[in-house]
Amino acid sequence: KSAVWHKKARGIYELYMMDSHTMYDEIMKYTNDNNKFVRREAQAAIIGFAGFNGLVFLNNLTNPMYEWQQIKLLEQLQSKESTSMEYLPVWIKSENKYVVQFALKLAEVYQQFQVHDVVVGCLQLDSEKIRTHAITTLGKIAMPETTGILKAQYPKETILNQRLILKQIAEIGSHADFTFLIDALRCNNDDIKLEAARAIVCVDNTGWQLLFEQAAEDDVLQSISKQVEKEMKV
Repeated sequence: KSAVWHKKARGIYELYMMDSHTMYDEIMKYTNDNNKFVRREAQAAIIGFAGFNGLVFLNNLTNPMYEWQQIKLLEQLQSKESTSMEYLPVWIKSENKYVVQFALKLAEVYQQFQVHDVVVGCLQLDSEKIRTHAITTLGKIAMPETTGILKAQYPKETILNQRLILKQIAEIGSHADFTFLIDALRCNNDDIKLEAARAIVCVDNTGWQLLFEQAAEDDVLQSISKQVEKEMKV
């Protein structure tokens, strides 16, 4: 109950280390504390006490949850028995961008296919970082229509996210995506060309022949083809 933040944080940590479950409700109050160190310790304690069920603190989180804290909580959850995340769609739609990012990571890591359509909605958000997480997540919880959704999103995206979309298509695409990938291969950005070339040879075993045909009269594509061959050790 100290007014000094570092004492409060230390007290929460000690209670967690002593496995003091009776303090669950009291510590839950601090998961949205304005002091980042206090809320970090409180969030870790709640997950330690309740595992995945402790994630309910996300329902009311208005303060930031920075990248390092997200990583630490994901690591902490690895030792816990996974349960259904009934609030996951709510978190993905949260007004707190940090909650959205963390929820997308949860959907990706624990392959929560039921939120596929909710994740698709994130592609319309202004935040490039959230769209980045959404693209990666969709690659892990792909449905038959996912490739088409990503291809439709492609021309609206930044170069970084375009490359990421090509990486996802390399994982979940098929020969039906060759036309799209050839168009990407013909763009003016060499990084995009490289990702497109990788995708072409990954989605179907006839991709190598197609890539070599495209590279036949293009010095840049010939260099890229050699790079992909080296990577794939063909």
